[in-house]
Amino acid sequence: GDGRVKYGFGDIWPLLKGDGENTPGSKYDNEGHAAIDISFNIPLYRWTESVRIMKLYYQVFATDVAVPWIEDEAKKTDWTFPLWDRSHMLGFNIITNRSYIAVEYVVTNESYLANHNYPEEGYTYQGLSIGYPYGRDTESIILRQNWYITSRFSLEYRIGFFKTPVYQNNTMFKSLYKFLLRDNDVRKNKPEQPTIYRSFLSIEPRYRFSTFIIEAYLRADGSNNYDDDPNPAQLRIIEKDKLFWTGGFGFQYFL
Repeated sequence: GDGRVKYGFGDIWPLLKGDGENTPGSKYDNEGHAAIDISFNIPLYRWTESVRIMKLYYQVFATDVAVPWIEDEAKKTDWTFPLWDRSHMLGFNIITNRSYIAVEYVVTNESYLANHNYPEEGYTYQGLSIGYPYGRDTESIILRQNWYITSRFSLEYRIGFFKTPVYQNNTMFKSLYKFLLRDNDVRKNKPEQPTIYRSFLSIEPRYRFSTFIIEAYLRADGSNNYDDDPNPAQLRIIEKDKLFWTGGFGFQYFL
């Protein structure tokens, strides 16, 4: 794209190795990603026919990996490869004959997706985030259910709670966060910030007849303090409570 570094065939190996990835101004100063996924399928369907799938899953992910050959001395290791600035996802879902239920917990590190100088990106549309909506340095838990009430009518709802910033010196679970996120004292000399606590409830009914699906959407968000920066990688906290509504209506047609 315009303004981006151009790579050729000879750049593949340096990119894979991560040469210059943490060197400001380097041609290879990109953002590497690594993750480890674990999932457990629980065979509850053997005892009850109403449950089709039950799964517990976990992912630890990071935007850097410490390696022996890296230029950054803080991240150079003796032939071990620990994930750096870790973030975590823990989830559970169950699918029955008439319902899909999922619970997911995510905590992201303060440095996640903010280690480098990125070009400006289209993160938002009219002030709403595209993709994961709450960016870095965020803790969230979301409950979602899609309930097929009849063969034609279904109802999906979501309930979510969010907190940012996650780790501060006055945080109740300070030691736990530091262990989970490998924070490396990134907040050591930073002033305390106000904390944003946000919750939401959304409802989305759908009705299908013939080759049409009609659907509606309603969501209420309440926030104790809020983030005024439209870029999910940045944080500008306004100390003011906020309540806002989002609604919509649409239909789908199948040829």
